[in-house]
Amino acid sequence: MYTSPVEESFALPVKPEIFIKQMLNWSTQFNISVLMDSCGYRDAHSRYDVLLACGVQHAFFNVDEASDFQKNTGCWLFGHINFEYGLRYFNIPPRAVSKPGFRPCYFFVPQFILSLKDDLLTVHSTDGSLSENDLFSQLNSASTIISGPDVHFTFQPSESENCYFEKIENLLKEIRYGNCYEINYCQHFYAAGAHIDPYYMYQKLKAVSPNPFAAFYRLGNDHLICASPERFIQRQSHQLISQPIKGTAKRDLTDEKKDAHLMQGLASSEKDRCENVMIVDLVRNDMSKIAEPGSVQVPELFTIDCYPQVYQMKSTIECHLAPKTPFSKIIEAMFPMGSMTGAPKKKVLELTAAHEVHPRGIYSGTMGYVDPYGNFDFNVVIRSLMYYAEHNYLEYFVGGGITLNSNPVSEYEECLLKAKAIQTIFS
Repeated sequence: MYTSPVEESFALPVKPEIFIKQMLNWSTQFNISVLMDSCGYRDAHSRYDVLLACGVQHAFFNVDEASDFQKNTGCWLFGHINFEYGLRYFNIPPRAVSKPGFRPCYFFVPQFILSLKDDLLTVHSTDGSLSENDLFSQLNSASTIISGPDVHFTFQPSESENCYFEKIENLLKEIRYGNCYEINYCQHFYAAGAHIDPYYMYQKLKAVSPNPFAAFYRLGNDHLICASPERFIQRQSHQLISQPIKGTAKRDLTDEKKDAHLMQGLASSEKDRCENVMIVDLVRNDMSKIAEPGSVQVPELFTIDCYPQVYQMKSTIECHLAPKTPFSKIIEAMFPMGSMTGAPKKKVLELTAAHEVHPRGIYSGTMGYVDPYGNFDFNVVIRSLMYYAEHNYLEYFVGGGITLNSNPVSEYEECLLKAKAIQTIFS
């Protein structure tokens, strides 16, 4: 039986960046947990600085069951949806999986939810096993140090550079033939026989590449170390927004003028604007399936966001949801997300399955939360490292959007740029 959470708020006794480390250290006792961290970034849609969910009261393995339970109980939900889970919405059979990976879909009702905003921590306890005061006391006594061994691995590509170029040329032919007009193609890198402390490696990645949709997710022996800059969808009451990122440029922090020139180059890039607006149109079409007629709008187009390694081009699409639209119907209409697929979506998903070496799994899927009122926020799982402790296996993917104007060499270099932060923490 689900019990409504009891909550209490506390003023932080230390700086938030120190307390976040205590939260992460405290969470290590749980077999299932998720920490979502905005890394200090805020925008008009931000609700929390940090959310931590630990322990399991109920678990669900498909979106429909999770959605129905949340609607009927008003519970908190946390979890993820793998990229290939979305194939069912297009009647495309999933490929066989030959490597470790996360479950296709997993949502859980936590025992404890901790939300941090500014210097105020709100503690939600759902099972009564620990009072809010006792929980806060445990957090205060948790270590402020996250340490572990520094490890060095060379990741192996699952396809050669020449194979990548051949695949991109094949996809460009599909575009020229008119079968699609944009497709996201992803490469896979792995390290077998690897052993790491995932909590420590998350802290290292966060230090190198802080991003507004960062997350550390533990599901048993499977770990997601995520430094995502991208929001998939957020619901606030009747408003739904999506903020796809398409367009990436490296930064030069050694030369301010050159760095500004690189930003302007991305802002004025015809190729990147074309790629971005194609996905905006795709997201608008997806939203129209669940929106009140005439309510789909694009309040931001081609915004440039600044991160430590890169500049990113982002757009915002919003709509008013049709009355009583459940979470499951929103996912069915929007997933997989436009920025990691292409258009038309069904054809692109078929081409992805035919050309990519490995199923993506949780990469380019989504993870996030649903609150007791049905509001939610979900990221795009990119710039992420997956670690499967039972198999001592590490992997990551990098991808990019292919359009008629794409140059295979430039696309390959962009992929390596996106992987730079992950490679840095192992060098």
